[in-house]
Amino acid sequence: MRRIARELTTSDTDDGWMVRVDDMPFTGEVVDTENGQMVGVTGYRDGLEHGSSVEYFPDGSKHVEGQSAEGYPVGEWREWYPGGKLKSYKVLDRWGDLRKSQVRDADGVLIEDSESQGLHGGQW
Repeated sequence: MRRIARELTTSDTDDGWMVRVDDMPFTGEVVDTENGQMVGVTGYRDGLEHGSSVEYFPDGSKHVEGQSAEGYPVGEWREWYPGGKLKSYKVLDRWGDLRKSQVRDADGVLIEDSESQGLHGGQW
């Protein structure tokens, strides 16, 4: 799979919706860095987020991890506190609608636990 640095890409909008390389929609992985250290890797297909996405804390531990399909976050997404404790767990359907959300405080205590039928009548 092709992997390039974020600074070699352009996007059609400020939020980076369509990522391009040499004016063509990009397929592969884009690596984000800060101060020479990798802080994230995002998969793209035809210029849209597609596949795995992961962001890292400065110490190299995971901050956020999940999947996207055709530009929408889907499936399971996890976010951690620095130090490795799980902060949130979310499940999104194929349209990117939030279906389940659990949030924990820094001590690991569950402070939110919700489910939704989504905007498509409970279909996944």
